[in-house]
Order: sequence, then structure tokens, then C-alpha cells
Amino acid sequence: PLPHLDEAVAEAEYALDVLGAHGAVLTWQPGGHQLTDDRFDPLFGRLADRAATVLLHPGGTLPGPPGTPAGLRWTAGSLTEQTFGLLRWLDAGHPRRFPRLTAIVARAGGAASLL
Repeated sequence: PLPHLDEAVAEAEYALDVLGAHGAVLTWQPGGHQLTDDRFDPLFGRLADRAATVLLHPGGTLPGPPGTPAGLRWTAGSLTEQTFGLLRWLDAGHPRRFPRLTAIVARAGGAASLL
């Protein structure tokens, strides 16, 4: 239920503690906010407390570079969103700040591996 933090934390706790889930899928820009925004730290803290795994995935919020044909917008946009999402994740220090959290980054972080 992101970007609604309280609901997202409650849902994560229920999924992990009651249903036995091992983690969650999160998109890079929930509700138009960056996933690395400090507002989401309580969620990452709860997930890290439980040594959860998160799959970080594009949510289709970027249309791709100007002039991208409509049929390719998701392809180009998701690559861009994934690349910048991973770079922001690393720059914000999430691996250091939440060391018990295991992150799986979809598509190997887009073009980040080429930078």
C-alpha cells in the first residue's frame, strides 16, 4: 500500500509474521515519491529487523527519453527507472543503513552496471 507508510508497515508485518512471507516487492517510485526518501525508513527498518528480502522493481512511472515510440515506453522507461533507482539506493546508503535487508534488484539495475 505504499506510499501510505502506516498501512505498508502493517501489511509487511502481517505478511512476514502471520503468513510466513520472506519479503516484499517494492517499486522505485511509489506514489511519485523516491523509494529512498527517508519517509520510508520505518518500513525498511521493519523489513531489516526480520532479515527480509525485497525485490526492487520498476513501476512504469518513467516514459523513456523524449521521442520514445509508445510501444517502447515501458521498455525504455523501466530501464531508466531501474538505473536511477539503484543509483539512488546506493547513494542513500541503504545497504549500510539496513544491513540485514537483502535486496534483489530487477534486471541487474538496468544500465547501472555499465556506469
